[in-house]
Amino acid sequence: SGLLTLARDGFGRLPYAWAFPGTLGGVSLERLGFALETGLMPVGGGALLGVRITASMMLGALVVHGVVAPRLMAAGVVPVDGDFLAWALWPGAAALTTASLLQFALQARVFGRALQGLRARARVERHPVEALQVPGRWLAAGLLVLTPATVALAHSGFGVPVPHALFAVALSFVLCLISCRVTGETDMSPVGALGQVTQLTFGVLRPGDVEANLATAGITVNAASSAADLLTDLKAGHLLGAHPRRVFLAQLLGCVVGSLVVVPLFYLLVPDASALGTERFPAPAAIVTAGVARVLASGLGAVSSDLRMAMAWAALGAVVLTLAEQALPERFRRWTPSAVGVGLACLLPASTCLGFFLG
Repeated sequence: SGLLTLARDGFGRLPYAWAFPGTLGGVSLERLGFALETGLMPVGGGALLGVRITASMMLGALVVHGVVAPRLMAAGVVPVDGDFLAWALWPGAAALTTASLLQFALQARVFGRALQGLRARARVERHPVEALQVPGRWLAAGLLVLTPATVALAHSGFGVPVPHALFAVALSFVLCLISCRVTGETDMSPVGALGQVTQLTFGVLRPGDVEANLATAGITVNAASSAADLLTDLKAGHLLGAHPRRVFLAQLLGCVVGSLVVVPLFYLLVPDASALGTERFPAPAAIVTAGVARVLASGLGAVSSDLRMAMAWAALGAVVLTLAEQALPERFRRWTPSAVGVGLACLLPASTCLGFFLG
């Protein structure tokens, strides 16, 4: 994979992808994103994820990019030369959010038993393994310190009202749950889609406040992204036999050192926001987030009716697939498409989904 990337990006000897010939609905397959990528990263990821998730991603790509996209382009909803993924991101976010929250609700009994186990552990002798794990009191201490600090920074630096800043912190827990679940199933963290969920929420709560929209999205997206990444580190450490508590302490030390180094360096390189979006610092994700914040400045009405309808259908489809996965017998469950895999196909090019499927 590294050699192919070097030949492609370093020496320009390979194209990024080989596009498939032909058209669908009058739109070329190349424009719809159906191509064979020269990189092997998606193939390797697909080998780890298994057939069910990758087949669900491929199914989602065929439906979203092969059926929905040509129809929208023919109807003029999305320009033929426009960014279809920017449109598809919204129903994808709706599907991922609905599937993850419903799955969490369906597992309420499991979490209830876990809480009962926590109470029972206080009355019995501690297991030796607990000395290796991260104590729950560390979480409580971190919340007591970091929640007021985050709220104060959002309020003083970006003018976010204290109740809304607290709500952003609470929303972070929900989005962390979704991010960790999606990352665990697909090895892809949907931070862009989760950011749109926050922006849509605060577009309703505080219409017209672009700074608050961006600040709260920054709080929740960074929390969700970091949670998924750190959980991946813990999983890798577990597979290697590392001490979980020491891995956590190393992560915590990395956060402190990283903040002390990265923040001053960022201000040195980017003295003000005007430097972003230039040729030197393109920052495409930041530009998209800022654009969404400006669009949502007028509230939920800024989202077109066709997009709201797509989000509703995507959420309904996620509900059906999630409930089917729970209700069907075990021998049929493995053939049920994954709502997370299908939803993730809305956020990725069809070529990337094909790479995962081939792996």
